Amino acid sequence: MRASSCRMCSPCMSPRVFYARFCVIPEAPEITKVVVVVVVVVVVVVVVVVVEVVVVVVVVILVIVVAVIVVVVVVVVVVVVVVVVVVVVVLVVVVR
Repeated sequence: MRASSCRMCSPCMSPRVFYARFCVIPEAPEITKVVVVVVVVVVVVVVVVVVEVVVVVVVVILVIVVAVIVVVVVVVVVVVVVVVVVVVVVLVVVVR
């Protein structure tokens, strides 16, 4: 943006003053840059930690669900085997 392109402000201030006030962006001091870097690093670390915790919780829940499914399947198989054995024993006793 050029100061001479501003018609509204040209009567109240010179183009040089207008340019100095509104067109030049001062460079950020070093402390601001350091603070921005620190904040970005902290945010990244927090996000990584939260993602890791969520992944661990999901894995633990999946392990528990799989364990419950395995236990239920084993119990059902044992019950079926016991019922089949009892039926076979009863049939053998009745046939004799």
